[in-house]
Amino acid sequence: MADERDEPEVGEVIGADLARRGPVGRYGAYSAIAGAAVTSRGVQAARAGARPVAALVLHGWASDRTGSSRTVAAALARIGIPSLVPDLPGHGARPGSRDELTRAHFLTAAVDAYDELADGLEDAASTRILVVGTSFGAALAAQLAAARPVAALVLRVPADYPDAGFDDQPMGAVVGDAGAHAWRADPDEPGDTRVTRALASFAGPVLVQEAECDDVIAAPQVARLVRAAGDADRVTHELLVGAPHALSTAPEALAAANDALVRWVLRVLA
Repeated sequence: MADERDEPEVGEVIGADLARRGPVGRYGAYSAIAGAAVTSRGVQAARAGARPVAALVLHGWASDRTGSSRTVAAALARIGIPSLVPDLPGHGARPGSRDELTRAHFLTAAVDAYDELADGLEDAASTRILVVGTSFGAALAAQLAAARPVAALVLRVPADYPDAGFDDQPMGAVVGDAGAHAWRADPDEPGDTRVTRALASFAGPVLVQEAECDDVIAAPQVARLVRAAGDADRVTHELLVGAPHALSTAPEALAAANDALVRWVLRVLA
């Protein structure tokens, strides 16, 4: 058996108490595994119900893995679900100029993170992977589900964008586009996008968490995503009462959102 001390340091392991650390994966300082048992063979997902579950948690634009995504991972760790929480390119400790990268670049990074998590699992064949995305991360999560096997999706304060410029428009131009904000708020916009098409083709359960006081993501856009995801038997739409878009600035709302997420996960993945 190889000595684990000889393996390159590629991340940190965070236990349920957020105190224990050690080497995992190849994302370096750009990611964390929370709530995982790490062995010489990889990350061991705890069992939730009949089959083990692991999670990929994607943060929002201009955030990083140390923000609200870490609290999601901690909440999942308390019910035995390990989470990979990567920094997206140009965010947190990960290098790159985020404003100069396209949505295609970020989606590739999300897919790579999924593959890193799947490759590191001891029992990859039977482990179900839950993907949680916040804001921009939610748009990536939905599209990721069209590219890789995903057991369930959580879309928190979910963003969406017109398809134009997906491959070539820098994100700095996307986030500064006043037209995109108007597009989100238009109740008559049909919203045929990469994200809505991915949701329409996704067969698993979906949790959409909408912030009541969101000043970034307009309610009509959230409604379009909920409609695209399917019927009420498969989709749960929760309104986070009094919550702002940036949940990390509202600890009580964030805790309530995480509690609701955990209850939903226990119900749909039991």
